[in-house]
Amino acid sequence: MRVLRDPVGMALSKAVELLWRREMVIASNIANVDTPGYRAKEFRFEGELRRALLSGRVGEAKGEVVRRPTPPKPDGNTVFLEVEIPELLRAHLKFKACLYICAQRARMVRAAMGRR
Repeated sequence: MRVLRDPVGMALSKAVELLWRREMVIASNIANVDTPGYRAKEFRFEGELRRALLSGRVGEAKGEVVRRPTPPKPDGNTVFLEVEIPELLRAHLKFKACLYICAQRARMVRAAMGRR
């Protein structure tokens, strides 16, 4: 929909994409909570998205998966559910908020065009 092709819409769309990727990385961590030697990862994108927004190149923001700097448990695993679950909830709330804003913007445009 063209309503998402303006700078704000493009930023929201990119944020949704990157937040979804963050959720997938966290879900992978949770799935490997009992895997010996597994190193927890995190998906960072905020700084890159901010720079892309300022330069007008939102589509170039990709983010990166990095190892979370957490001391390992005796089995070498660095996943702690007390860290992962709140991170997943935070990412999902941000994801849902961006989707809600996109939906509201689309409704406003349809209303302005006389559609429902």
